[in-house]
Amino acid sequence: MQSRGVILSLLVLIALLGCVNQPPAASAPQAPAQGLGLISAPAGLSGYNNFEYGVAMNYPTGWTKDESSPALIVAFSPPGAASDGFTENVGLTMQDLRERPMTLEDYTALTLQELPTVLQDFSLLDSKPAMLGSLPAHQLVYTMTLQDGTPVKALQVYATRKDIIYSLVYINKPAEFAAAEASAQAIINSFQVTKDV
Repeated sequence: MQSRGVILSLLVLIALLGCVNQPPAASAPQAPAQGLGLISAPAGLSGYNNFEYGVAMNYPTGWTKDESSPALIVAFSPPGAASDGFTENVGLTMQDLRERPMTLEDYTALTLQELPTVLQDFSLLDSKPAMLGSLPAHQLVYTMTLQDGTPVKALQVYATRKDIIYSLVYINKPAEFAAAEASAQAIINSFQVTKDV
């Protein structure tokens, strides 16, 4: 059980590293893609397709897309996100559980057990079943303090498919959380697994 805790701890820390005071890399919005395994973006949204990891989702036009962090598959940030030295974002991580398979319920129980031990000032605000795109998922909302002392609020939605955990985390300062929450939820709702990895 301890090795599972270490794996989860690393996942949580990795997910958070991508958002701590790093300005997002500038990127041009992708043209909407069409076809098998691709996502098509409605007006006002840009389509993101990652063929290597077999994931796709939409994000608001004008937001930046950053694939440069080794800790995250991708992160999306609203305009002006780093203007105060903090980069609020929605970040995607994936965790391979094929060597230690567990159900979504087991993963949730482990997550709820581990988060208070790895996150400073962790406070759980909400825990409930959810959807990640079309996948049955679990949603957590919590507050914590980053290593640099910045208090943040996070909305994390994760699902398992063929022993891969897909996790999207929206993180922002508590006072500014609501400003981009609807856009973050739209990204989460549009998530698709386009191929198994």
